[in-house]
Amino acid sequence: MANVYDVLKERGYLKQLTHEDEIKELLEKEKVTFYIGFDPTADSLHVGHFIAMMFMAHMQQHGHRPIALAGGGTGMIGDPSGRSDMRTMMTVETIDHNVECIKKQMQKFIDFSDGKAILENNANWLRNLNYIDFLRDIGEHFSVNRMLAAECYKSRMENGLSFLEFNYMIMQGYDFYVLNKKYNCTMQLGGDDQWSNMIAGVELIRRKDRRQAYAMTCTLLTNSEGKKMGKTAKGALWLDPKKTTPYEFYQYWRNIDDQDVENCLALLTFLPMDEVRRLGALKDAEINEAKKAINPDFCIAIMSGNFTQRGEPALLSKWERASIAVSCGLDLILELPAAFACNNSEYFAKGSVEILNRLGVITHLVFGSESGNLDELQALSTLLVNEDSQISAKIKEFSKNGISHFEARKNALQEIAGEKYANLMLNSNDILAIEYLRQLKLTNSSITPFTIKREGSSFNSSTVSSSNFLSATAIRALLKSENKTRSIKDIENHVPASTFSAISTLSFEYLSQIDERYFTALGAIILNNESALPSIFSVTEGIENRICRYFSQSASLSELKESLYSKRYAKSRINRILSHILLGLTKENMALLTENDLYYARILAFNKSARFLLREIKKNKAEDLPLITNLSKEASSPALQNNPLLMFDIKAGNIYSLLCGNRLYGGSDFVNSPKMH
Repeated sequence: MANVYDVLKERGYLKQLTHEDEIKELLEKEKVTFYIGFDPTADSLHVGHFIAMMFMAHMQQHGHRPIALAGGGTGMIGDPSGRSDMRTMMTVETIDHNVECIKKQMQKFIDFSDGKAILENNANWLRNLNYIDFLRDIGEHFSVNRMLAAECYKSRMENGLSFLEFNYMIMQGYDFYVLNKKYNCTMQLGGDDQWSNMIAGVELIRRKDRRQAYAMTCTLLTNSEGKKMGKTAKGALWLDPKKTTPYEFYQYWRNIDDQDVENCLALLTFLPMDEVRRLGALKDAEINEAKKAINPDFCIAIMSGNFTQRGEPALLSKWERASIAVSCGLDLILELPAAFACNNSEYFAKGSVEILNRLGVITHLVFGSESGNLDELQALSTLLVNEDSQISAKIKEFSKNGISHFEARKNALQEIAGEKYANLMLNSNDILAIEYLRQLKLTNSSITPFTIKREGSSFNSSTVSSSNFLSATAIRALLKSENKTRSIKDIENHVPASTFSAISTLSFEYLSQIDERYFTALGAIILNNESALPSIFSVTEGIENRICRYFSQSASLSELKESLYSKRYAKSRINRILSHILLGLTKENMALLTENDLYYARILAFNKSARFLLREIKKNKAEDLPLITNLSKEASSPALQNNPLLMFDIKAGNIYSLLCGNRLYGGSDFVNSPKMH
């Protein structure tokens, strides 16, 4: 039988654990007794409790023994967790009535026969405690300072925290201690809002009896926006059919947003996860999955223009790519200025987030990631924001060993934060995701992040598989294959029809000529301005000497790149360095572009419904964010005249036109304007 830890993790139950590795091993090798507490705040459990009972049920199915603890004692005080004010006091008679009601409900979900589970009531040991003895025996093991630092208390300090409620943590900790003594209960489970109280019990057992105990919290039932689920117009979604009718209960789940289906199926059913994922994946296209995840009024994309983040000229013009994006369901496409677009993840994310912040209408930022774990990505981004100097020092230390910046950063994070976080830096999509989150934090943005887990081939895979999604690397390699017939056939089933229609027109000869012109232009710059190479933004550590040496020995762009790739200089880094040399992006330029308020929003394509959106942007955006729809008319406006960021964009567009074999203004930014679809 599979380890229940793996089952719980796969289904999304696990949130916080006191000793993750030890718990995983314990659940695999032993049968543990664990408990979850249910305070009798009403005469029925609600759907929020249901997720806790499913948590218990999975544990029981794998041979572990649950204790369902009714809070006949703690219910007389009331848990302050998640409360802005004190709970209404209930009489002993009401509490006892509620306990009996929820006991009956629990028996429908948990098997209590033949000692497979235990039903307890903490009133049995809490109601008749001698207060003085309790303080002397138990109270001495609790630090007031630590208690006040707990979130459940900290959030109440402003509005007032009664001494009555202050005792709740001690009582819950004592529950765990009693159950440990009485039933050898070694683990407490509960909702994530109970973390502080659960830690108190673990610590009490350790301090008093020198015994190890553990705690695991379960994720709360929330929707994709992080809001608690289980509320109807009438209030809570009760499990008692007299309080919430079967019809109301059914309709609630029938009407939840499509983006929440997979999460609910994973947490609230026993359906196999393959079936959960199949049902959750019922969608028309990947872009619609992002739409469903946040249910927006409009969907905006900000994309690189003539030069991509991988440091290469785009295979299709930005105008064509923008049109394809709108045809696939997006409403509005904006261009990320070239200085940010052909740069590393930090600058790419910085430029994107700055523009999105200034639009004044953006509520969510959706991005892809390899891990798909927003919580872990958020945690690492917070670490990078708060400990930049420490991490930078470690990166510098590891870089002395001759490894790449990428490897040095991974090693630094592994030493400071541990392997789990370091592994998030192994994939470029996760790195970019972390930078998006970091920039949102640095700018105090109100935008809510959401990530989509990457499917199919890895980001840098050059091989063709049966996966529905190929990497950009693989698609580029196929398009540049001399066997055009085979390469196109290999791509057809892996991209949208509109994309395939566009890229199928790209001949091997055309793509080869772009590389040839790139190599020629690069050579002219290197030969004429060799002494200026150290001033280029990404040129460091004497790499200019290697570039000059290997350029004289290379017959093509691909040969030059292959000569420059190394353990220290990954492919993407070399590609970006060469693109910066080609475009003339200097260290001085980049400082000017990032230190001054030069941002604008360049529109590439939109649909009819986006006209309303554009009016809202004009109404809400800051005065310092010009909207560009017609560059030939607007470039000379006071807001944009001589704007260095825009001037660099125009230069990048002209260079791109030359690489594509067009006359300087034949396919330039001045001729084209946004297309409405």
